[in-house]
Amino acid sequence: MSLVHALPNHILDWDGEYQELYFLTNPDRKISDRRYRLKFPIELEVKTDVGTLISRYKAGFEFDGRSGPKLIDWYVPNLGSIFERIGWLNHDGCGYATCLDFKSTNRLLQVWLRDEAGYSSLKSGLIKNAVSISKSWYGVPDPTDTWYCNIDKVDLEWR
Repeated sequence: MSLVHALPNHILDWDGEYQELYFLTNPDRKISDRRYRLKFPIELEVKTDVGTLISRYKAGFEFDGRSGPKLIDWYVPNLGSIFERIGWLNHDGCGYATCLDFKSTNRLLQVWLRDEAGYSSLKSGLIKNAVSISKSWYGVPDPTDTWYCNIDKVDLEWR
């Protein structure tokens, strides 16, 4: 899969099967504090001004909602609204699928939070800067990594 450099400015439209995200706090989906497992698959299509992200998450995909300390939950919740949950999920998914480069993935999160989750430009920009601190992906997980279980449970495509 090739890495695409695409810096979106606006979300134009989106659709998908994402009902599973409403149930993440149910005992059969919440694995531990701030770790959730999808019981059913999710499929999303996010159209931007520079391309479309098609994402498919298989049952069993795990993610942590908004990464980072509980200390900032009052400002940016761990799960939040359905729109925030989609943003966190797609951001994590791009980390495994690497269909977008690191900078474009962080920009997509910023634009999504602004256009769909109702964040101000300032707040969504702060989030983008926070997730950009590391400057690159964490690398391909090895079998001993916490999130290795996701390696075959996500399929993303940028068109």
